[in-house]
Amino acid sequence: MITLKAPSFSRVFAVAFLGIAVAGLASLIATWQSARRTQAAMVVLTQRLEDLDRASAAPAFRSELAAMRELTVEVGDDAIQTAVQTSVIFVILLVVWAWRCGTTAAGSRRRSRTWWGPWSVRRPANTTSGSTRSSPRSSG
Repeated sequence: MITLKAPSFSRVFAVAFLGIAVAGLASLIATWQSARRTQAAMVVLTQRLEDLDRASAAPAFRSELAAMRELTVEVGDDAIQTAVQTSVIFVILLVVWAWRCGTTAAGSRRRSRTWWGPWSVRRPANTTSGSTRSSPRSSG
């Protein structure tokens, strides 16, 4: 008969940590690629708006083009700033979780031996009192 052993708590945490780290890394790569594509598209759009500005003669049209150029620069910068913020948040969460998992795993091993404290000493089955726990202090 094959008996299966439950995985240790620290191994489960390690596997979960690695899975989340890989998924987060994939998400960060996608975020940065998207931000760079957005920034590149905004640079192209800004150049086209500058070309239109040079070709147009109407002052009202030029002021609208200037406002559009400023907006495209802001959109490109916002895309990169969002990617940076996402990266910082992910790294902070990963570090905190790694630290927490490490202390929890170490603490769970330590607590697993002593969680019951000194009161868990069992009395022999033939005692007449209803309690199954003994006091750490002697009563006599």
